Amino acid sequence: MYDSTRRLLEDARDAADNYAACERQLIALRLRAESLGGGVSTGSVGGTHAHDSMERRVVALADRQRDIEGRMLRYERVMDLACDMLYGKGGRDGLAALVPAFWCDALWWHYLQGMTWVEVGDTLGYSAQHLKRCATAAIEVGDAYGIVASTLGEGIAEDHTP
Repeated sequence: MYDSTRRLLEDARDAADNYAACERQLIALRLRAESLGGGVSTGSVGGTHAHDSMERRVVALADRQRDIEGRMLRYERVMDLACDMLYGKGGRDGLAALVPAFWCDALWWHYLQGMTWVEVGDTLGYSAQHLKRCATAAIEVGDAYGIVASTLGEGIAEDHTP
């Protein structure tokens, strides 16, 4: 699934971007659903046609909402996996147990919050160049120690071959 620390972080960044887009889509969808609640014109005598048409639109909106929420759950799983890889389940394990914590914080801000390295530097009080070097080193350490496989629950302990 993930063969490197960088690959997981890049997928987490994509997931975070897509998650934010889904949030915007849900807001637009809810506004559209609210607009259906009022002012639907009748297209036939007795309103039967209008009622059926409105019901179809409401069902279509509900289906779309479920689809978006399903995608958001998948994106959350990837982002959670990246956070577990960076900080472990308890917040003090994972890659943060192997490198200075601010290195992981830099990766979190850059990949999961979508900040540029300059913005991360401003946030953490380091130069962008320094943080890029730290991030590269953290990723190399993560790969050397097999941190992604460990986060996924894979590794030597799970290898049942004699």
